[in-house]
Amino acid sequence: MLSLISVLLYISIRQFTMKTLRDLCLQSIAENLSLIPQIVKHLPIILKEHLLSYIIAHEMLVNERFPAVTYNLFDKMLRTVVMDHCNQVTDKFLSQLSRSGCKLKSLSIFSCLNAGDKGLATLLQSQTELESLQLTQLPGLKDKVLKNVNSKHLANLTISGCINVEDTGVTAVVERNPQIRHLTLSNCTKITDSSIIRIASCLTDNLLTLNVDNIKLFGDESLKFLAEKCPNLVELRGMGGNGITSKGIQAISIGCSKLRVLDISYCYELSKSFIGGSLDNLPTTLTTLNLTALQVPGDVIVNCSKRLVNLENLRLCGCSGVNSSSVEGITKSIGFQLSEIDLTACPNIDDECLSYIALYCTGIESIRLALCPRIHGMSLIKIFNDPKRASRIRALLFTNCTNLDPSVITSAVTNCSGLRALLISGLAWVNDEVLSLLATHCPQIGGLYLKGCKEVSNAGICDVAGGCAQLRDVVLSGIHGLTDKSVIALANNCHMLESLYVTACSKVTTAALTYLKDCCNGRVYIEHKVPNADPNQLIAKNLDTGEYCRMDQTVYSS
Repeated sequence: MLSLISVLLYISIRQFTMKTLRDLCLQSIAENLSLIPQIVKHLPIILKEHLLSYIIAHEMLVNERFPAVTYNLFDKMLRTVVMDHCNQVTDKFLSQLSRSGCKLKSLSIFSCLNAGDKGLATLLQSQTELESLQLTQLPGLKDKVLKNVNSKHLANLTISGCINVEDTGVTAVVERNPQIRHLTLSNCTKITDSSIIRIASCLTDNLLTLNVDNIKLFGDESLKFLAEKCPNLVELRGMGGNGITSKGIQAISIGCSKLRVLDISYCYELSKSFIGGSLDNLPTTLTTLNLTALQVPGDVIVNCSKRLVNLENLRLCGCSGVNSSSVEGITKSIGFQLSEIDLTACPNIDDECLSYIALYCTGIESIRLALCPRIHGMSLIKIFNDPKRASRIRALLFTNCTNLDPSVITSAVTNCSGLRALLISGLAWVNDEVLSLLATHCPQIGGLYLKGCKEVSNAGICDVAGGCAQLRDVVLSGIHGLTDKSVIALANNCHMLESLYVTACSKVTTAALTYLKDCCNGRVYIEHKVPNADPNQLIAKNLDTGEYCRMDQTVYSS
C-alpha cells in the first residue's frame, strides 16, 4: 500500500512541479481515497481536516466517493471544518458529520446552497464546544436553526448574506451565547434595530467588534444602546445604515471611548449634518475611519484629522469636498502616520493633491486613486524611487485613471518589491513589458486587476504566472486576445489562486478553466461570460508553434 502512495506521489510530482510536497500528497490521497482506507483512517487529525476541505473545495463529494469520505475522514476528533462554495454539501452530508460525534472548535460554511435547515440544525445542535462559527450566504439558514447554536466557548460568530435570518434568530443566538466577542451580521437584510438593541443588552462588556454592513434599518437607536451597554467596543462597521444621524455618532463617540475602527460609509443621512459637528467628538483612539460616499466639507475633515492623532487608515471615496487644500491639511497633520489613503472617485483630486501625499506621507503603504481622470501621477515617482519608502508599498489602485503617465506604473513595479495588490484596470497602454517588470520585481503580489488592458497578451500573463506564484485574485476580463495558454500557465504555477475573471475572453475555453480548478489547492471562483460566443469554437494547441489557436477556423491543405 505504501508503494502505491509512492507511485501516486511520483506521478503527481511529474505533472505539477510547482506544488509543495504537502499539497501533492493531499491531492493524490483525495483522488484515491477508496484505494487506501487502511492508511487514511490512521492519518493525524489535522491532515484529515485538510483532506476534507480539499475534497469539498474541488467538489469531489460524488456518490461513488461519498462513503469513502464519511468512513475515512469523519472522525470524532475533528476540530476544524471548512465548507466553501460546494453544492454537494447537503443535509445528508451535514447529518453524517454530526453522527461522527465530532466536537468542532471552528466551523465555516460558505455559500453551500443545498445545505438546508434540517441538516444545519442537526449539525449545530451537536456542537457545544464551538469557538468560531461562520455561516455565509446560506439560503437554508433560518431563525429556527440559529436556536440550536449553544456553546459556552463561542467567541466569534459570523452570519453574513443569509437572507432568511430575521430578528428572532439573532436574538436567540445572542441570548444563548452571551460571551460572544466578535459578531458579524452583514448583508442580512431582514434584521432591524431591535436585534442590535438586544445584542447590546446581552453581550454588554464582552462585545469587542460588530459588523452590521448593509443592514438598512440600523440607526441611532442601536448606536445609543451600543454606547450605553458596550463600552469595550473597538470596531464598528455600519456601512449603509440609513437611520444613522449625527445624534447616533455623538452617542457612540462618547460611550465607546476605546473605538479603533469606524466605518460609516454610505450612511447618507449623516451628510445632512456634518456642518453641525458630527465628527468633532470622535474618539482619539481611532486608527481607521471610512467616510466613503459622504459629502463631508473639506475643512471638517481637516479639523477631524487634527484631533485623530492615531489615525492610520483614511477612506474618503467619492467625497466632493476633498480638494488640494484639504489634502494638504490632512497630510500635514497626520501624513507621517498614515499607512493607507483612499481618494477613489473624488472629483477634485489632481496632481497637486498627490504632491502633498508624496511630501508628507512618509510611511504610506496603500494608495488608492481609482476614477481620478485628472491625475498624471508624476509626483508619486518620488515615493517609488526612494528605496525605503518603496519597500513599504503594499497596494496601488489606479483603475480608470486614464491620464496616468506610464512611467508611474513602470517605476512602481520596478521598485516596490513588497507589492501585494496592483489594480490598473482600464489603462489602455498597459502591455506585456509592464507585466514582465512586475513578474521580475514583485514576486509576492497576490491581486492583479487588468480588466480592459487590451495591449496585454498571453506572453505577459505567462510571465506573471511564472514569476508571481502567490497570485490569489486575477482579473483579465475584456482582454480579447487571451487564450487557454494564459489559463494553463496560471494553473501550472499559481496554485493559491482563489478567483479568476475572464469575462469576454472568447478564446478561453471551459476545459482550460476546469483544468485550472483541478490544479489549484483550494476553491477557485471563476467568472467567464462570453456574450454571442460561437458555439462551434474549438481552441487547441498547435504542436508545431506551441501557440493556442482557433482550430475550427484552420484551413488544411490537401
